[in-house]
Amino acid sequence: MQQTPPTGERLAVAPPRALNITIVYQDAPMRRWAAQLCRRLQKLVGREGVRATWWRLDDLGEPGVLAGAVSMAIRGDVIIVALHSDEPMSLPFYVWVEAWLPHRRPQTGSLLALIDLPVAPSARADEAREYLRAVARQGRLDFLVEERKLAADAPSPRSPSSTVTRPNTFTCSSTLTL
Repeated sequence: MQQTPPTGERLAVAPPRALNITIVYQDAPMRRWAAQLCRRLQKLVGREGVRATWWRLDDLGEPGVLAGAVSMAIRGDVIIVALHSDEPMSLPFYVWVEAWLPHRRPQTGSLLALIDLPVAPSARADEAREYLRAVARQGRLDFLVEERKLAADAPSPRSPSSTVTRPNTFTCSSTLTL
């Protein structure tokens, strides 16, 4: 039986909890790709339902930036890593991962990898994907990866025109075991 509050009392209703997203991106084209994903999420849960923090990979070498990015990754519901697979991940990136990973609550959240593939197949793309998959497994995070190939005639991976999308692949896998 449901009880009704006495006259004059108000029931406190908790506001809906926002989806906290931590985004680490390599450069402007990768940030745009991550922003597209955030807009899709906002359409699903509403604009107020998404809170995103943005961290440029090159800035993780700064102690204050690193501390903020670690703190947000520990508390984030979704962690998005957007990078070019033809470039090695930097030492500050690995430091960032190793700083937040042991402190996450088990089985809470997702790791999304946005990987920009080079035109020619490369072992480095596999390395990036498998490293991030291993991070998700260790943190007991759901792992999702979206990969895009650069256009064959695109100038440089860092130029805005190189974000032309070729066949996309989207893979969703859960690292949780029941």
